Amino acid sequence: MSEKKLKYSVGMFLVFSNLAIIFVIVVLRFLGGFDKEQFTTVLAITIPMFSGYSTSIIAFIISDRHIKEDKSASVTFSYSMLSFIFPIIFTMIILSSIVLQSYSKVFVDFADFKSFLITVDSIFASYIGYFIYSMFKMSKRSVK
Repeated sequence: MSEKKLKYSVGMFLVFSNLAIIFVIVVLRFLGGFDKEQFTTVLAITIPMFSGYSTSIIAFIISDRHIKEDKSASVTFSYSMLSFIFPIIFTMIILSSIVLQSYSKVFVDFADFKSFLITVDSIFASYIGYFIYSMFKMSKRSVK
């Protein structure tokens, strides 16, 4: 897989995951899974989790909008897999914990859920951040 194709694949996965999680939170609110205070708290925790990554990804896509030919080098299978595994695991843990909390499963109370969500974000932030920011760092071409 080329580096550019990997960037677009991982990038679009993360952007759409972010939007899907926000959508699920809103739907769960309408279904009565979260009260008003819990709803705003969950959004306040989850939106920043992805927004840092999404900003870099969107900036890359915007800066790359006129380049149609893929001249990027191929990346190893291991690099490709690690680039996907951490974001997928992160997204699945966040999404499943939100759904489980909305049905009052697993967590003792909302404070326990909040602590879990923040802890998961802290643990995965360094791993995901290392890959995402290395893939989507601003280049001189994107600053023009």
